[in-house]
Amino acid sequence: MLLTGTEVSIVAELDASMQSNQLGLVFFFWCGASLIGGLIYGSMKRVVSPLLLLLFMAILTIPMYFAWDTWSLALLSALPGFLCAPTLSAASEWLTDLVAEKRRGEAMGWYGSAMTAGTALGSPVTGLFVDNVGPDYAFVAIGVMAAVVVLVALAAQQIRRRVRRAQKRRWETTV
Repeated sequence: MLLTGTEVSIVAELDASMQSNQLGLVFFFWCGASLIGGLIYGSMKRVVSPLLLLLFMAILTIPMYFAWDTWSLALLSALPGFLCAPTLSAASEWLTDLVAEKRRGEAMGWYGSAMTAGTALGSPVTGLFVDNVGPDYAFVAIGVMAAVVVLVALAAQQIRRRVRRAQKRRWETTV
């Protein structure tokens, strides 16, 4: 949702400022930063939580609101762009570590469906903000929405861990 929302916001921002012919420049910075981030993440020995990467990417999308011209938009897009490839890689890696090999195909199918759903949802939701409050506010809206989703996921993860620990303690006391 965040990726397509950012893409729609970039296009709308450039269109609103009559600079849509500069889309390639902004995408060069955004995607180039993603490539660099992916190479750095791939060379790391340590695994980083995809939820944390997505949270930081969402937060770093919000300052794109402050872009005043094409160059500032391009430079500001590099910040969240730097985390795009690492976030996608970390999510795939996390999923393959979490799911048993015999169930991995199904899990990757669900992952792909979730990515497709997010992509399908990101464009129209962002479009609503672009149409009603402007493209600059769309960066804020999509960044905040993604951050909220991540915070809910992190909270659910913590609750699940607590429940598992409590169940384990109960099991240990009964055995």
